[in-house]
Amino acid sequence: MYNDLCAGIYGNYDSATAQPLEAGRDQGHVQSSLSWTANAAKVIQNQGSSDLFGYNDNLLLRATEYTAKFNLNYTVEYNPKLYRCEAVLVDGPWPVISTANKGFTVPVWDILYYEYVVKRGLSAPYTTKARAQYGFEGSLPNNDGYTSWGDLIWATSSQAQTVR
Repeated sequence: MYNDLCAGIYGNYDSATAQPLEAGRDQGHVQSSLSWTANAAKVIQNQGSSDLFGYNDNLLLRATEYTAKFNLNYTVEYNPKLYRCEAVLVDGPWPVISTANKGFTVPVWDILYYEYVVKRGLSAPYTTKARAQYGFEGSLPNNDGYTSWGDLIWATSSQAQTVR
């Protein structure tokens, strides 16, 4: 998850700017990468292995904030020169940030909101707004098969901590 420059956390998010490397492809892929990374981070965390959520100064949170901010129609900086291994296979690299699938299409906001805002007490204003705009995970009739399980994971984690 850390060291693969094509598929790991550095393969998906720029460590300096937190720009998701598929931001020029489309926003659905950006949000799905956040979903898959958050789910992997939660599995790793539950196994007691590493804190991928806090890795590299909360890189996943910074990428989430970047994505939420853009999808809430704010301006973000975009670097078209960021390298992504297989970008050429999907018409990349991309000269501008993509507005394709802009909005909130993938259920990712709850798991990230709960981990960073509720559990860690960190500020995530755009993630919080995205979560409010998206609504309850699964409330959309078709979420393209992505499942974040954010509410279920958080409820289970919270109840387990209360019982202890």
